Amino acid sequence: MSIRRKSAILTVVLVLAAAAALFLLLPKRGGTEPLYATEAVTRGDIDAQIVTTGTLTPVNQVDVGSEISGKIVKLYADFNTLVKKGQILARIDPADYISAVEQNDAAVKIAEATLEQAKVNRDLAGREYDRNMDLFSKNLIAKEAKESAEESLAAAKETLKTSESALRQAQDDLKSSKADLAHCDILSPMDGIVISRLVNEGQTLAARMDTPVLFKVADDISRLRIECAVDEADVGRVKEPEKVVFQVDAFPGEVLLGRVVEIRQGADTDQNVVTYKAIVEVDNSKTRLKPGMTALASIHVGEATNVLRIPNGALSFNPPSAVSGQARRSSPEPRKKDRVWVLSPQGRPVAVPVKVGLSDNILSELVTGDLGEGRLVITGLKSKR
Repeated sequence: MSIRRKSAILTVVLVLAAAAALFLLLPKRGGTEPLYATEAVTRGDIDAQIVTTGTLTPVNQVDVGSEISGKIVKLYADFNTLVKKGQILARIDPADYISAVEQNDAAVKIAEATLEQAKVNRDLAGREYDRNMDLFSKNLIAKEAKESAEESLAAAKETLKTSESALRQAQDDLKSSKADLAHCDILSPMDGIVISRLVNEGQTLAARMDTPVLFKVADDISRLRIECAVDEADVGRVKEPEKVVFQVDAFPGEVLLGRVVEIRQGADTDQNVVTYKAIVEVDNSKTRLKPGMTALASIHVGEATNVLRIPNGALSFNPPSAVSGQARRSSPEPRKKDRVWVLSPQGRPVAVPVKVGLSDNILSELVTGDLGEGRLVITGLKSKR
């Protein structure tokens, strides 16, 4: 083999070896490295809101019930009836209660007569006792006669006490039966409107265990309120009064207004989720809104003008551990939501510490962080082609 040919073969071998080495050193792009979705940092305004749901209810609503049992013989109010305080809404059959009043009234009269007789007997026993004590002091009667007079007086006094107690009991029974008779008329507790009737004429009520609700009366439906559940993480941002916009299914696309008037101190816990009630007052002077409607409400909690904004998806993004390992080794990873990820010139994610402010649930205000307007931040992973 000639020297020239050997030199050519050596050159080919060296080229192939260099190519193999370069192939091994280059990053593998055979579909193992993820593709990232990115969005740009923008500048603009943020209207921070807390989105929640609630139910429209009257500001003051009273459940009207019955304290006694019996059959409803007459209804004087129905749905949407305007009522005045003290107006009769329904009547329970009073026959049994009238009879009870008459019986207890007679019992009171008998007890009064018994008491009068007991007083007479007490007075007679007292005079007999005084006479016998005088005779005994003069040794004109035996000791037994004196003791008998003492026993008679004591018995007369005890009978008088018993008669007084019996009269009081009879009077209490009469008072109670009169109250029951008065409760046969179900009265409205306030001026307002009947928003619900839960009883029918002829229905029998059983009030022994629970007080049955017959009507629901609202004082004024020109003002309604929404009881909104606010997560414990957000309740500290809600102030009084705070602007609220809301929508109901009855008027799709229409934005309605309200304001926060109260934050309830008591917490509600459901499946380990703690919420607090924010009470939103709503003007319903045109009575278009109805109690019981579900409202989707957005509570305004702040605004920022002409600020840098980053997408909220970037705050929750975490790169796959295999890809982000080098970035973690080069600098400790900040806590979640205190950093975002950007792509390095080599196409790898790099963490950038940030501090965010107000959020509108889509964008968050960038307070501090080495990110300028237009800088791309990673918001997720793309599906591979």
